[in-house]
Amino acid sequence: FASFKQIIRDFFCLPEELCPEEATHIIQTKLDDFKGKIEPELLKALIDALPQLVFIAGYAISPGMACETREDAGAVLNQSILLLLKAIALYQAFHNQALVIIFDDLHFIDEASLGCLNFLIKHLSRVQSKNTVLKTRIMIILSFRKGQMPKDLDLAKLQRENILLEELNQKQIALFIGNSLQGYDIPALVLKKLAKVSAGNPFYIEEWVASIKRTLNNKDSIDHDDFTIPDNVLELVLSRLMSLDKLSAVLLQKASAIGQTFMKSILQKVDAKLAPHSNIELSMEQSCAIEFLNEGFAKGWDTEYSFRHSILHQAVYDSILTINRQLMHKTVAEVIEEQYQDVLPQWYFALEHHYYEA
Repeated sequence: FASFKQIIRDFFCLPEELCPEEATHIIQTKLDDFKGKIEPELLKALIDALPQLVFIAGYAISPGMACETREDAGAVLNQSILLLLKAIALYQAFHNQALVIIFDDLHFIDEASLGCLNFLIKHLSRVQSKNTVLKTRIMIILSFRKGQMPKDLDLAKLQRENILLEELNQKQIALFIGNSLQGYDIPALVLKKLAKVSAGNPFYIEEWVASIKRTLNNKDSIDHDDFTIPDNVLELVLSRLMSLDKLSAVLLQKASAIGQTFMKSILQKVDAKLAPHSNIELSMEQSCAIEFLNEGFAKGWDTEYSFRHSILHQAVYDSILTINRQLMHKTVAEVIEEQYQDVLPQWYFALEHHYYEA
């Protein structure tokens, strides 16, 4: 249920590191605001479904129910997600707002999420309040690569519009760069080559602009030799990694082994166990400054960080030598076992991943 895990975490502002009780408390507190805005029966049903929501969000190893088959369990979990989205839709309607649900990179969707999405498409269209004044408006945005929409996705019951996102052309690339690098003229030959090499990929253009901005931070002006155009986006990302000092770059590699999202405390202990040791505060500050990382939730003495984009995370991770990568995963697993002894069950999935990769 990876797609819905993120929806639950985003709506309730849940950080990465929580025990089931803490996650339940945060969700329960947020649901208190639903009182008087949705039907009491729906709110009660939603509160009863909290164990399932906490499980889907990744904070518990059990959905808190007994089911004979996987299909039965899936049906209960689908229903709990429907209850949540129905409640949010009515809550939004109370404030005269629509509910917009975005599924990005649908071509990567997991089986459970796809089954739940079909279930929601079938039932969300019937969501309405007993208060006839409230009008629920629900928009579902599904993005996927051309020709790679999941075959089992049933959109027949939806009023829908298909929008083909074309690649950026040379004129659009010039406009994008002009807005980002105001006051600097980019030669026409550079723009032409950018359009060809990038194949109109906005992420490539964004990364290229970031590399030019880094050049401008170190020079008063730029010349033609500064407009280098790497063959692919991974080369661009790696060039940004190379702009960091060696210790900061190695620290980012250690962070990438933990995951796209990670807790600072885990990174600190992993770094302490593996040479070379870094100045954590300075390195994290630099990584955020060049937009490799985003600083997220602060929880007491700890802070959650995440790589700004999955491509950035993957590029850094792929830059690690295999033998070093295995050692990093083993160390991450050991740190998790040491740090979270009292709540280890919620880390079983992470431990399985890290020991497997080790």
